[in-house]
Amino acid sequence: MTLNSWTSWPLRESLSREGISAARMWIGRAVRAVVVAGLVWITLTGPGFTGWSLVAACAGMAATFLAFRGFFRMTANRRLWPSIGLFAVLEAAAFGFEFTGARAPAIVLWCACAITAMERPPLSIAVPCSTLALGAYAVVSHDNWIATTATTVGLGLAGYVVRLDARRAATPSGCWPRNGRPARRRRNRPRSPSVGGSHARSTTSSPTA
Repeated sequence: MTLNSWTSWPLRESLSREGISAARMWIGRAVRAVVVAGLVWITLTGPGFTGWSLVAACAGMAATFLAFRGFFRMTANRRLWPSIGLFAVLEAAAFGFEFTGARAPAIVLWCACAITAMERPPLSIAVPCSTLALGAYAVVSHDNWIATTATTVGLGLAGYVVRLDARRAATPSGCWPRNGRPARRRRNRPRSPSVGGSHARSTTSSPTA
C-alpha cells in the first residue's frame, strides 16, 4: 500500500449518493429511521431520565443526529478538520450517554462511528479514529474479552469492507483507481488515413488513360 493511498480521500462518487438506486436509498433511510426510533424509545422510556434530565437527553440525541449528518456532509466535501471536529463531538456524545446511564445509544454510537470513520476519511485519519471508537467500546463493554475482541475486530474489518465496496461501486468497470485516482479508460478512436496512403489508393483505383 503506497503513501498516497493512506493520505488521499476516497472518490467523491463513493462519498455521495451518486449511482445508488432509489430503492436502495429508501431502504437505507428506513433502516436508519428504525434504529434511531428504537434508540430514542429505549433511552427516553427508561427510569434514568425524568424531568429536566429527559429534556437534556432529547436535546443531546438531537444534537448527536445533527453532528452525524454534518460529519457525512463534511467528509463528502473533503473537509478534513471539520470532519475531525465533528467526529470528536460524536465521541464526546457517546461518553456522555455512557456516563448518564444510556448505555445502548452509547454502544451503538461507538460502533457506528467506528464503521463510518473507517469508510469516509483518508486512511491516515480513518484508522486512528476507528481505533479510538472501538477502544472506547471495548473499555465499557461488559462481555468477556474474547467476545469483545471479536466484536471490535469484526467492526473494524466491516468498516474497511464498506470502504472498498463504495469505491468499487463508484468506479466504472475496468477503471479501478490507482493511488486514490481513477484510471482513465482508453477509447478506440478511428485512425484517419494518411495523405500518402489516400493518394496511392486513389491513383490505383482510377482508370488509366
